[in-house]
Amino acid sequence: MTPEAGDITYYAPWGNLAIFARGRAYARSLIPLGKVDSGLPVLQRHGPLAVQIRVAN
Repeated sequence: MTPEAGDITYYAPWGNLAIFARGRAYARSLIPLGKVDSGLPVLQRHGPLAVQIRVAN
């Protein structure tokens, strides 16, 4: 898949959750899970932050 800003994916080889703050070139082994629907600019800053992931109804 070619991830775009806001994409939430599972990186199969390592078992990592990946949230893309900006797009990037095609990457193999990414499984799309969803999209960030608000707060993306916060993820584009440097430094620690608290994140909450919930199932959308």
